[in-house]
Amino acid sequence: MRLAQDLLGGDYANALRDVNPGLYNLYAAGTGESRGKRDRLNDRYVTAWDRILRAVGFRSVDETIPTDMQRIISRDKAAATKERQEAQDAYIQNPTSENKQRLKDLGIKEKDVQKEATKKNQTREERTQGTVPKKDKDKYKPLTDFMKE
Repeated sequence: MRLAQDLLGGDYANALRDVNPGLYNLYAAGTGESRGKRDRLNDRYVTAWDRILRAVGFRSVDETIPTDMQRIISRDKAAATKERQEAQDAYIQNPTSENKQRLKDLGIKEKDVQKEATKKNQTREERTQGTVPKKDKDKYKPLTDFMKE
């Protein structure tokens, strides 16, 4: 699927990566740069050593550090989201002062907890309909009408 999208979109470098990442490494080393899926510059390979490393499939330390930083930040955001969800669930199940204090410490507002408590008793259909912005109601009306049938 991604290969077809890349080919139809004229993104031949990413199409090459889809088919054979090893050949893409050679291509990136030859062009002196690597780009991501949205054509954002990932790295430049200026020195011969950088190009050799990329050609054989390795990353330099300069290329590894930002990737690792991005992964760590993403993991921390996911952990924070999970902690917030757990705090809300704990308060909904057992609204003690300790659980309320935990919400406060995490910066979770009472209205957010009330929304989550409401969602707990909604079906997937009801939750889905509740996520459609007012400005898009007409756009998705055929879908919501179909769900009601």
